[in-house]
Amino acid sequence: MAGDEAVSYLNDEVAVTAETAPKGAEVHESTKPAAQKETQGTIESDVLVIGAGFSGITAIHRFRKQGMKVKCFESGADFGGVWYWNRYPGARVDSECPFYQLNIPEVYKDWHFTQRFSDHRELRQYMAHIDKTLGLRKDTYFNARVNDARWDDATSTWTVKTLQGHEARAKYLILCTGLLHRTYIPDFEGLKDYKGEIHHSGEWNESFSAKGKKVAIIGAGATAVQITQELGKQADELT
Repeated sequence: MAGDEAVSYLNDEVAVTAETAPKGAEVHESTKPAAQKETQGTIESDVLVIGAGFSGITAIHRFRKQGMKVKCFESGADFGGVWYWNRYPGARVDSECPFYQLNIPEVYKDWHFTQRFSDHRELRQYMAHIDKTLGLRKDTYFNARVNDARWDDATSTWTVKTLQGHEARAKYLILCTGLLHRTYIPDFEGLKDYKGEIHHSGEWNESFSAKGKKVAIIGAGATAVQITQELGKQADELT
């Protein structure tokens, strides 16, 4: 890779932002600027991990065990990856929880799931337990959406920047960005003129109530079924 060549796919827009949102849609919180104190100076590390879901957490833990200095950029405001973003009604795992956890003894020895198929709330509690046990937060920068990564042949290092103003240098760049968190809103004709509320399952507004409302759900996959089961109990009409 040429010294000044950027990793272009890190610039792909995968979330609803102030510029791309249809009228009434939720705006992705990770496009907000970070506090100035979080962005001053260049962050130096041996390893830079992008993403703080299951894969990112595992990467941080394993590289630490090898004696490396590790830092992490996470676009959300906390750990969890897809389970940070997945807050829609009915969101839960489809694998039994004894198998849906990290194989790290110090983590699993003091944790017991209360549900056979845990919902998104219990999974965020589990993530908080992992953080507390492994001390991940001190090496993680939240609300840090990477938009540029460049390799320098002369120094054999990556320079990585975020939309919020962070800059980091590291010898190893580990992408734990997943794929299930990506939101997509088709360019439906007339969508920008729609006067009602628009919500996406991947960026759910937990304050939303369907009580007394007419609700239309677009999609017929597992997520749509889970949402239908919950909102059907509240809405006056559901299609």
